[in-house]
Amino acid sequence: MIATFLLVFQLSFSICINTTTEDMWKILMGVKYKYYKDAYIPQFTDDIKAYDGKIITLKGYIYPLEEASKHSIFMLSYYPVNMCFFCGGAGPESVIEVNAKTPITHSSKPVTIKGKLKLNKVDRERVFYILLSAERIQ
Repeated sequence: MIATFLLVFQLSFSICINTTTEDMWKILMGVKYKYYKDAYIPQFTDDIKAYDGKIITLKGYIYPLEEASKHSIFMLSYYPVNMCFFCGGAGPESVIEVNAKTPITHSSKPVTIKGKLKLNKVDRERVFYILLSAERIQ
């Protein structure tokens, strides 16, 4: 029993430490999805499910949901705004909703954000991925 706990703890710890932001985006973009009744339905892989509830770090572009200099809730896109899911040809797997601990200053340059990943399996009004208690890393 203790050995199983230690193995799970070690695996969880190594997931958080050893995954680069680029690798994390590759994992997240591995999601398969179907378009059904005007909604994208995600089919998360086991690799993606392993990160649900874990702290992850992503580098991307802020896509504000309202006009302001700081944002508590916004989208982070792997691609620059002109190429993101909402404006260009990228798919829904390339964006993540960010819910920040404290407001984050807008930037047109890539930013690095860390937070707890939540997989969105049911709420069709939101994107596949949500980053909770997020903060900007300098």
